[in-house]
Amino acid sequence: MAWTKQRKEATRHDLREALDAVLAGKPVAEARTKAIGCFIPKPRDGEQAKTGE
Repeated sequence: MAWTKQRKEATRHDLREALDAVLAGKPVAEARTKAIGCFIPKPRDGEQAKTGE
C-alpha cells in the first residue's frame, strides 16, 4: 500500500475482523498491522463532501 494510490473504498477491514474474533472468543488473526492511514481527498470547489449516507 502507498500514499499515492487512491481507492474508492477500503480494501481491508482489519478492525472489523479483530472485533468479530474477540466477540466470538477467538484469537485475533492479525493482532498488529502497519498503519499508513488513508487518503481522504478534499472536495473540489462547489462539490459536496461524500458522507457515506
